[in-house]
Amino acid sequence: NMLATIPFSGVFASFVLFLLALAMVALITPTLWSSIGNFIEPLLEPPARAHRYIPRHTLQEAFSNGVLHSRAF
Repeated sequence: NMLATIPFSGVFASFVLFLLALAMVALITPTLWSSIGNFIEPLLEPPARAHRYIPRHTLQEAFSNGVLHSRAF
C-alpha cells in the first residue's frame, strides 16, 4: 500500500506545487508590470512633456505668422 500511495502523493505534491507557483506568478505579475511601468514611465515622460509643452505655442505662432506673411506676399 505504501508503494502504491508514494507515486500518487508525488504527483499530488507536484500538482500542488504547480498550482502554488501559478498562484504566485498570478500575484507577482501585476505588481511586476506596474513596477515596470513605474520604471519606464519617467523615462518616457520628459520627452513627451517637452514635446507637449514647449514647441506647440511657438510653432502655432510661427505657422500663423508664416501663413499671414505668405498671404500678404
